[in-house]
Amino acid sequence: PSQETSPWNDLRDPKRSSSPTPPLLPPHSLPDPQPSPPLLPSDDAPCGAFPQEVPCSARRCLGSAMLPKQMLAGPDGGARSEEQLLSLARDFITLYYSSMKRAESQAHHQRLQEVNNQIIDTGTYRLLEAELVFGRAKDGHPLLPPFDSRSHQVFDARDITSPQEMFTSLCTHINYATNRGNLRSAITIFPPRVAGRGDFRIWNQQLIRYAGYKQPDGTVLGDPANVEITEVSQNYRVNWVRGVHTWVGAGLCSPGLVRPSSWEEIARSWRTFYKSHHRQNKAYPVMCLDEYDVVSLEHETLVLVVTSTFGNGDPPENGESFSKALMEMSCPYLGAVQPEFQKSYKMRFNSLSQSDPSVAFWKRKRRESSNTDSAGALGTLRFSVFGLGSRAYPHFCAFAHAVDTRLEELGGERILALGEGDELCGQEESFRTWASSVFKAACDTFCVESDSVSTEVFSNRCSWKRNRHRVLAQPSATFDLLAGRGGCVCVSEQPSPSPLPRLARSGRATILVRLQTGDQPELQYQPGDHVSIFPANRPALVEALMQLVQDPPPAEEPVAVETLEAGTEGVKRMWVPNQRLPPCTLRQALTYFLDITTAPSPQLLQLLATLAEDRAEREKLQRLSQDSLLYEEWKWFRCPTVVELLEEFPSVVLPTSLLLTQLPLLQARQYSVSSAPDAHPGELHLTVAVLNYRSQDGKGPVHYGVCSTWLSQLSPGEMVPAFVRSTPNFQLPEDPTAPCILVGPGTGIAPFRGFWQQRQHESETIGPPAGEMTLVFGCRSSRHDHIYCEEIREAQEAGALHRVLAGFSRDPDYPKTYVQDLLRLHLADHVFEVLSQREGHVYVCGDVTMATGVLQTIQQILAQEGRMSLVEAGDAISELRDQNRYHEDIFGLTFRTQEVASRIRSLSFSKQGRKSCLVTEP
Repeated sequence: PSQETSPWNDLRDPKRSSSPTPPLLPPHSLPDPQPSPPLLPSDDAPCGAFPQEVPCSARRCLGSAMLPKQMLAGPDGGARSEEQLLSLARDFITLYYSSMKRAESQAHHQRLQEVNNQIIDTGTYRLLEAELVFGRAKDGHPLLPPFDSRSHQVFDARDITSPQEMFTSLCTHINYATNRGNLRSAITIFPPRVAGRGDFRIWNQQLIRYAGYKQPDGTVLGDPANVEITEVSQNYRVNWVRGVHTWVGAGLCSPGLVRPSSWEEIARSWRTFYKSHHRQNKAYPVMCLDEYDVVSLEHETLVLVVTSTFGNGDPPENGESFSKALMEMSCPYLGAVQPEFQKSYKMRFNSLSQSDPSVAFWKRKRRESSNTDSAGALGTLRFSVFGLGSRAYPHFCAFAHAVDTRLEELGGERILALGEGDELCGQEESFRTWASSVFKAACDTFCVESDSVSTEVFSNRCSWKRNRHRVLAQPSATFDLLAGRGGCVCVSEQPSPSPLPRLARSGRATILVRLQTGDQPELQYQPGDHVSIFPANRPALVEALMQLVQDPPPAEEPVAVETLEAGTEGVKRMWVPNQRLPPCTLRQALTYFLDITTAPSPQLLQLLATLAEDRAEREKLQRLSQDSLLYEEWKWFRCPTVVELLEEFPSVVLPTSLLLTQLPLLQARQYSVSSAPDAHPGELHLTVAVLNYRSQDGKGPVHYGVCSTWLSQLSPGEMVPAFVRSTPNFQLPEDPTAPCILVGPGTGIAPFRGFWQQRQHESETIGPPAGEMTLVFGCRSSRHDHIYCEEIREAQEAGALHRVLAGFSRDPDYPKTYVQDLLRLHLADHVFEVLSQREGHVYVCGDVTMATGVLQTIQQILAQEGRMSLVEAGDAISELRDQNRYHEDIFGLTFRTQEVASRIRSLSFSKQGRKSCLVTEP
């Protein structure tokens, strides 16, 4: 491997580099690694602008010599002016961004400004790590081997401050480069020379040398130059000296004869195999996909992607830009790909799954090219992907599969097969298994011993222990409903003094909720956006749980939890506040902040098992916590709340501190905004289906939807914590003349109410809209479930809606009709005309089963009306998605589609080793 550990200076003013040259030392005298560095190409020189005279020749290599005459720095030739330094810096930064085809971009100009400010303020500037790698690649010094950033690992050690940290960096360098015999190229870059500070330096003979064993007859086996250090190491029983071999690499030794106080301290310090640019921060950088600049991907060493799949197989909203950039990255096999494959590979992995053949093609090309010189744009990247999803959707974890495949095709090395987490069956356990496996795989890849740290890494620091948690009174605390929510949380009010109007008169209640925004900027929205509501648990359930707590504090007394944390060396353990919840009463915590209706996790069951006084109950809790399939069956059959769990296991003694630290936080519920801000200034409307059901095959207790039940019982003027989430992919087209087809059965009509209100407002203030809007609605009964029928009629009379079709699936007066039937029987020609000839849009809102049926119906319509194959029709829909003309707002599983839930659950269990579920849902 290339053992390049010479310091490389940041772009700097030469007058800041005046460290004296140290005297030569005997070859066996090991100096501290801090003399000034040899003259090597410095970062403040343009590419190629450094001395070419070197001490080596075709017959002789002086790379291990400490101070060859030819490499000694002479006197300064004069300080470089600020103008010269700025000019060189601008040239280098421009060259860097030009290499990525991003010259004159916003990032380019922003970086130039940063460099300019640094030079003016400090006389120098600091290269970013990616710029450092680029600068190394562009230098062509004869002493340095040819550099390919795709196959050459760069370790940035410019932030080290001590010899021990330098020693750690060198150990990392050697372990990575030697790679257990499979050599890899590597370079470690140490801090630049700074006036008045000792330099960081290591010579080749200090880094790697061969042992020399003196034989009884006076001869030397190995390298005669290293007999002395070999004998010293033997005397100190350094464990690389196990026996006599012809050539054994002598270990990296600490200078002098003083043994470090603890080799374990040094070993621990280099177990971090990835960290941020800040030396003090040893946590992994965690970023949302939309915050990450994909251009930096080719400079990364290890990337772990955890992603969900949105809608019907698309990227999540914050992964859209990442996905597009990843698709556009150059691939070494692109020239051999036929146009149809190039086109289909860029299509999203949607419910039609028409890109599968192209994925197989790319993988085949990858295998065929595995022996070529092309490493791909991501040749040095190691990666692994974990997908979050639900088998209720047609293409489970489709976006995760797309990212995993694309990273491989671009040359990345997969260190662990893609992991999948099904929210219907053991998602949390699947993720824990993947996380542990990927940690070990990464340690193996980067030659880091993981056995002694894996247990510590994956231990739950928040795990409850009675003697490590205590509850203290906070008499002066004031209650804050918005504390700890995160994001942009605002408060709304219910202004209507009358009860909320009930839209559907059947037993399946649907309500209209009107919230007053007070014109707060954070609650501004557009038709089609979502609003997230933080609900409250039912008072009756909260009171029942409080009665089951072993040591409840006084009902009206605010409390806070403290945790006993282990101190650092020399510091005793101390109690620190637990920041999970704000100070509040137990009732407030159980009402507003903690989830008491979701089935407890296996980890919580394991804790409760330790608190069960009855042996049979304790053993059953332990089985449930350890057998994932048994747990899933129990959870889906009983759907137990915390109260029902404690009623099933009455011997469990439940402490307050466990409730406050181990129950999951109450999550916000998302709803489509059901109004237009221009039509209802200062208001935000929701269309909400009130959920209630019985578990245990319809024979168990009644369960209530947390948020829908709370909203249905709001009193006038009651505060509602909420924040708006923009959905740019589900808004009215920018061109008001574009025709739209709206498909939304049941509460799927919610966003479309805002659409027709907006069009109606525009027709009243601006003039009749030119774009046609067709509404396709479905429900069970025309008399009981046809919500907004009066408003729809008014919108149609005003010209906001040009055509309305309604289908009823449970009405004795009408044939059984779904929205898919309406599209196929009454709108086939209109759908084809709108999509293929008039640049129109289709909007679909509702549950996943309906959305899949609508998608397949439109595919069939395009194939029939356009005289094309189903594959071609699927490609056409993929193009509509890319053009943002096919829009979906899809729900997951609901208790109104339990026949689908049962089927999907059976599939999920079969994936884990059983043919089907042992229980069914109502």
